Amino acid sequence: MERADRHRRDERLERRRLEGRTSSEIVADLVAGVRVVKAANTLSAEVLASDPHQAGGQRVIFLSGDDADAKAEVVALFQDAGFAAIDLGDLKTGGEMQQIHHPLAGVDLIRL
Repeated sequence: MERADRHRRDERLERRRLEGRTSSEIVADLVAGVRVVKAANTLSAEVLASDPHQAGGQRVIFLSGDDADAKAEVVALFQDAGFAAIDLGDLKTGGEMQQIHHPLAGVDLIRL
C-alpha cells in the first residue's frame, strides 16, 4: 500500500515533475514489479485511528490501483478492520481523486 502523507512529501517525488501523472503512478514506477494500492490517505491519522463504526455506519476508505487482486486484498484488510472500502479505479483516475487539492482529500464519509 502506498500511503503518501499529504503534508510531507518524499524529496525524490518533489524533485521529479509529475508531468500529468499522480504521485502513486510515480511510486509504482519507482518500485517496478510491486503491486501498488493507494489507500487510506484522504483521512488524518487521528481519524484513521478512531473507531470506524460511527453514527450507525462505517467510515469510508477510498482505494485505487492497477492490480485487481492486490486491491481485493487491501479491501479485505480494511473490511476486516471495520471500514467500508470503496474502489475508485486505477492509480491514474482514483489516485488523482485522492490527492491533495482534489475532490476526496480530507473528506470523511460514513456509509450507512
